[in-house]
Amino acid sequence: MVFTNSMSIVGVMYFIFLSAVKMDKSRIITAARKSMNVGLTCFIVPLIIVFSLFYIFHDSITGIQGGSFHLYISASLSLSYFPVITDAASELKMLTSELGTIAMSCSILHEILGWFLLLLSVFLQEGDLHYTIESVVAMSVLMLFTILVLRPMVQCIIRRIQEGKPVDGFYIKAILVGPLIMGFLSDMIGATILPGALIMGLIIPAGPPLGSSLVEKSELIISELVLPFMYIRIGQLTNVYSIADWKAFTTVQFILLAGFLGKMAGCLLSLLCSNNGGVRNSFLLGLFLNTKGVIELSLTLRWRARKLIDEPVFATLVIYYIVVTAIVTPLLQIFNKPQGRLEATSSMKNTTRSLQATLLTSELQIMCCFHYEENVHGIITLLKSCNSTGISSMCIYAAHLIDLVGRAAPLLHPYSSQRKRFRENSTDRIMKVLKTSLIKGSSSPVTIQPFRVIAPYDTIHESICRLARDKYIPLVLVPFPENLDTHGRKSALHSFNILMQAYAPCTVGILVDRSLPRIFSSIYFTYNIGVLFLGGPDDREALALVLRISDHPGVSIMVLRIDLRGEKFENQSEKYLDDCLVSEFKARNIGNASVVCRKLVAENTMQVVDSIRSLENNYDLVIVGSSSMTNSDERSRFFSSSSSFDNLDQDLSVKKGPNKGSDDRMKGILTVLSLFALTLFSIFVLRPLILQVIRKISDGKPVNGNYVSAILLAPLITGVLSDVLGSTFFPGALLIGLIIPAGPPLGSVLVEKCELILSEILLPFLYIQVGVLTNVYSITNREAFGYFHMTLAIGYAGKVAGSLLSMLFFKTSFRNAFLLAFILNIKGVLELTISVRFRMLKFMDETIFTVFVLSNMLVSAIMAPLIQIFYKPQTRLEGSDLTEICTRTVQATPLVSQLRVLCCIHCEDNVPGILTLLNAMNVTENGPIGSYPVHLTELIGRSTPLLEPYDTKNMRRMRHSTDRIMKALSKYLKSSNFSVTIQPFRIISPYKIMHDFICKLAQDVCIPLIILPFPESLEILGKTTSLRSLILGVEEQSPCTVGIFLDRCPPRFLGSTELPFKVAVFFFGGADDREALALVMRMLGNHGVRIKFFRIHLTGALQENYMEKNLDDYFVKEFRDKNIGNPGLEYHELEANVSEQVMDTIRSVENKYDLVVVGKRRGPKSQLDEEMNPWVEHKELGVIGDMLASSDFGGGFMSVLVMHCLGSIDGSMRISDNFQGLDQVAENRDSESLLKKFRFSGPDS
Repeated sequence: MVFTNSMSIVGVMYFIFLSAVKMDKSRIITAARKSMNVGLTCFIVPLIIVFSLFYIFHDSITGIQGGSFHLYISASLSLSYFPVITDAASELKMLTSELGTIAMSCSILHEILGWFLLLLSVFLQEGDLHYTIESVVAMSVLMLFTILVLRPMVQCIIRRIQEGKPVDGFYIKAILVGPLIMGFLSDMIGATILPGALIMGLIIPAGPPLGSSLVEKSELIISELVLPFMYIRIGQLTNVYSIADWKAFTTVQFILLAGFLGKMAGCLLSLLCSNNGGVRNSFLLGLFLNTKGVIELSLTLRWRARKLIDEPVFATLVIYYIVVTAIVTPLLQIFNKPQGRLEATSSMKNTTRSLQATLLTSELQIMCCFHYEENVHGIITLLKSCNSTGISSMCIYAAHLIDLVGRAAPLLHPYSSQRKRFRENSTDRIMKVLKTSLIKGSSSPVTIQPFRVIAPYDTIHESICRLARDKYIPLVLVPFPENLDTHGRKSALHSFNILMQAYAPCTVGILVDRSLPRIFSSIYFTYNIGVLFLGGPDDREALALVLRISDHPGVSIMVLRIDLRGEKFENQSEKYLDDCLVSEFKARNIGNASVVCRKLVAENTMQVVDSIRSLENNYDLVIVGSSSMTNSDERSRFFSSSSSFDNLDQDLSVKKGPNKGSDDRMKGILTVLSLFALTLFSIFVLRPLILQVIRKISDGKPVNGNYVSAILLAPLITGVLSDVLGSTFFPGALLIGLIIPAGPPLGSVLVEKCELILSEILLPFLYIQVGVLTNVYSITNREAFGYFHMTLAIGYAGKVAGSLLSMLFFKTSFRNAFLLAFILNIKGVLELTISVRFRMLKFMDETIFTVFVLSNMLVSAIMAPLIQIFYKPQTRLEGSDLTEICTRTVQATPLVSQLRVLCCIHCEDNVPGILTLLNAMNVTENGPIGSYPVHLTELIGRSTPLLEPYDTKNMRRMRHSTDRIMKALSKYLKSSNFSVTIQPFRIISPYKIMHDFICKLAQDVCIPLIILPFPESLEILGKTTSLRSLILGVEEQSPCTVGIFLDRCPPRFLGSTELPFKVAVFFFGGADDREALALVMRMLGNHGVRIKFFRIHLTGALQENYMEKNLDDYFVKEFRDKNIGNPGLEYHELEANVSEQVMDTIRSVENKYDLVVVGKRRGPKSQLDEEMNPWVEHKELGVIGDMLASSDFGGGFMSVLVMHCLGSIDGSMRISDNFQGLDQVAENRDSESLLKKFRFSGPDS
């Protein structure tokens, strides 16, 4: 009972906290002001009715305390609480509906009134004026401390959170502990725990980055595991048999029903007077505001605990809440149709909301939807083509769509760029790019009206459709989520597009953006468009859009009209409309050389497919209608294993008492058999169910919350069963954990949803219990204390001895054996849990328990620092033969030998760029490539990291991203005529130690080159900083050369002679630049590659290194001699004495090349390094690499490869330590014979 009561209080407290976090504080006053009339009427009318009836029948109701409590309970029953209304709106999918918006606005006003009443009731509950004044002063001090101290600290935390980087776990833990501390303080000063949790939640801004992280980390556990204890507590206190006075019961129910009807009457009165809706909407709003939930139940519990109501009245209120909720929810589902207004609009033949009915001389209004920043460039290009002449203006309604995470209510509001914010967010950047690209240099007037829409993806289309209807917009553009697999929202965005097509009151255009972004500041704008016209209203809308575009001087259009011979039109009027529109299009473009119209009469669908395939790679954009008047089916034809065993043994060996006698032995046998039956049930029943759940999880789609909630309840149920069967709760929870596969999709979601709350909020209660049971003053017998400690020490020493014996068998080092013993002697949660259970079962007394706890603390306090001091994970790398390491460079790899490349892949988006880079290298039978693709996956939902070869023949129950990545690589292998060998691997590890696995793999396989993708396009994944730290770790500890690849170009087929792959190389000198030159040397053998080589001599170097300079001269001379007469090479050499000259040379290659190759560090330290180092944003790319990777350079459309050679420190390669005689180069510049050791190896070498 005490445990249930405590957990119910914690659940309600965190529910209040999260509700306050999700509330948009900036719009509280605005929403309350808008709903002032409706909200006050819906509150005052039932308040007067309920209070009057309580006053009249107070003699008949003996179970309710009289006096001021009648007013307070009347007010509480008349309020509609914001958390309850938002939860109901979310469940009924009414968050974005007009009815849901009005109800949530009213609830915000009621919430403000409820806070005031709550504080007033707390301060007036004792009736002592002196006590009330002290409580008011103490609460005021607490609120001032929260506002003036805690709120600035929270804002400071938000400023420190970098965009794209996950919130530090320490901040999450500290803030989640805050409601407990604030609740304790508010309870200590005379209030309850609720005001403290409420104030703590109000100072945290809703939404990302902090509010959404708090909600994502804690909401599931709070709502599904902790909060249900409140319902259990309600059930324990509810006793329907206590209702003996049926007259009082009937009177209370009559008063409650009168309040229910009073709120309905208030809604009807206010809405009819304000002309905001009819009787039906008033009825639905009244039902909505009468919804009951957690807040009402928690208040009833509080009244019962304060003895303000007796047991029969408590049961009466609970029954009323249950009956009202059971009636109101189905009625809302039946009568409320949030799509009714939209369906009525979409079914109306409103000709003003289509492109065909919009005059060419009138303003063209287009609504553009953006999910992410990647959607901007494609839509801007299409809009610029629509902005053809100065005759008509264009109005763009730009809407940034954001998923509702960390907020309670959706939001649609005009976006103001002038509003002050903590920092620039993605919406700022999207709107900034739109304004700079469309308004500046436009041939006709363009106005942009930005909006921000925050709503769940399953109902966000309602807000867009409503905005399009209110603004009379004829065209809505939405992006197609083709490349968003990594965001985990592809399925939701597909559903959004389908719902937009179904309910939009205008034309919807779905843009699949695959083209390279264009330079919008360019004077000459060229765009090739192909149009497929099969007939029907959708194709006519497409042709009407093209008709506007046809006047643009830089746009070329080809219209292909396809007629299927033998096709019988069901509606001849549709064919007539098609002919009229095509004729009008031709008439308006007579003499326009940029417009070509063709007609194809197809005998069968194969001819149609062939004609469509002829458009491949010839056009920047292809426009087609979604459906046509032809048959839809016809058209669709072409469009720590050992530790686990130890724990299991301990769990099964624990019994509830000593087994003595035959009865005890029989009980033990029954316990073992029962646990065995539970194990079989888990394996043969629950495990297939889990696997079935995993099969139903679509790749890229979030796991259904019902599955997560059900699985999280399973350990509680099986734990209770195993405890009832005679064991402990450990085996039940362990069995459930063992049948769930580790990692994505299910295991990682479970860990993400519950690990933080369990480890930081609930698990500390174990430490509190251990502290309560530990009594150091109970240790009085020092002799027994010494013997017991000696016994424990012998156990620890035995584990050390066992590790040393394993050293002899497995031939490990003496140091590693000791470290292994230290790790295995660490104690933790499981040991403390077992000791607490032994103490509760009286297997050990208070003294032994205290000694055991102190021993565990002492051992952990000693072992952990020793491991950190003596464990060096890079010992294996540092201890390798330096001569062998120095041969692992591209320079030392002969051109006729196999080049082994370790390709690291984070997600599927990295594959095309890496394949293009591999294809650019001259892959021949004489110079093959050994590719070692490694899919890097973050360790989530697993306990141990993993490095394993990937078996493509291994059949899986469910395809995931690793399968698709390896499949794409296999296709490339087949197309390369087997001159490329692929040995795939998979690494699952935390990012902070993932570089260890990459470096060990590179060392074991003798890899000379590692390719790492630069995470420029992964900001929305929240992993940018982690991946950049990974790059720095690989650069520091890699046994070979590292190439950092920033992919910005689309995949290329380098066999094409019409579109050569253009590469620019900047050579300043030094080991890194020589590695870049060695890689480019391989590319020159590819006939589809064109290379422009820039050698830049930096004069005025701060320090000279003659050995490096001679190496540079020799390598460049070797490079030029081998490529004399090669048409694919263009060589330029220049000197630069100031950084401006270097900048001008680099900027001269903007937008002219597909790839730029450069070394990370220069040889001699120059003035350029001194001037540019303070401005370098990405240290892992170096000075020049950071400049090339900037989005300002070439608009961010060229790929960049930055080479970092092994051992290059400040431009020097540590070769002189491993080859005799190289130190003579600094003294004797004539070192031709010595430099021949490093010459390129080729067919003629």
